[in-house]
Amino acid sequence: MTAVINMYTGTSVSNKRAMSHTNISYSTSLQSSFLLGYLDENPDTSGTRTETRQRMLYELANARVWNVQQQINWDMSKRSSAFPECKSDDPLDAYQPYQSLSRERRRALSWRRHAMELSDILHGEQAALLLSAQLLSVVPTPAARLFMSSQVSDEARHVDFFIQYMVAAKLPVSAPNNQLARLIHGALQSPDWRYKFSVCQVLIESLALARFRELKSSSRIPALQQGLALILQDEARHVKFGTDTLHEAFADLTAEERELRGSHLLHSALLLIDTTHSSAVLAREGRWDAAHLRLHLRQYRIRHPEIARQRLRQLSLNMSSAGLMTDNVRKRLERITSPTNS
Repeated sequence: MTAVINMYTGTSVSNKRAMSHTNISYSTSLQSSFLLGYLDENPDTSGTRTETRQRMLYELANARVWNVQQQINWDMSKRSSAFPECKSDDPLDAYQPYQSLSRERRRALSWRRHAMELSDILHGEQAALLLSAQLLSVVPTPAARLFMSSQVSDEARHVDFFIQYMVAAKLPVSAPNNQLARLIHGALQSPDWRYKFSVCQVLIESLALARFRELKSSSRIPALQQGLALILQDEARHVKFGTDTLHEAFADLTAEERELRGSHLLHSALLLIDTTHSSAVLAREGRWDAAHLRLHLRQYRIRHPEIARQRLRQLSLNMSSAGLMTDNVRKRLERITSPTNS
């Protein structure tokens, strides 16, 4: 099957039609089965504990469906005067060239940085939508397929929310950075459902959970805070489903395979949280020295090692639950999140 990913790359978003886009093509081939084991005569053997939890998560998802238009207050009156995030959470705040600018110029650059981050979040949510749609047909049990159907609906709602937010806030939507684009393309094309699943349910969902919590706390825009609160409920279900399912799916992996898969997930996570792409854009727009800005951001991370720890903590927990946290991966994580290496 050949398909395309729509990646909005417009420079003006006064309305949806103002967004231009490019398409990233991908092909995939998946082997699956039409499952017939709907029922079991013996109630004591009507599925594993994992399947029972999957069914419970599916029922929970049905009970917590929300509506982007009805449950979000889309009043964006603060957009014209407020910064997108609290001052204490802005890594540019202590950067002298940034501080020397007028308040309006600083506010504009802060919103530009915010737009780039929200663009990558939007692309990540579309990737999760497409991956979960692929996985719906290949996860191995009826209960898992029921839950994946709810996740497809959840991810569509998340994509809708972030599109609506970008439109309401009049933010440009940037193309995905190279690391994110390569990860999405590789995961969508992979014929290995367990790889797709680990990228979708462990990597993307873990990083999303961590960053969404930060944004919910630091955002000054009520619509974003409200949307993230609802999305976080969905993401928690996805992560629980993902780690339970992968724990069983990875039961037959050799130690070498676990090492390879775990190392790849950690490497991909580090590429995704790298800020080199956005710092280069900000340096160009602020007419700053790019190397000097990168140095400032590195020093900021060293002064705030808790940022890397918090963003990778959820990934660490979920990799452990899925059976992918090897000794080597754990040691590498510890080195990365120590103050001298952040």
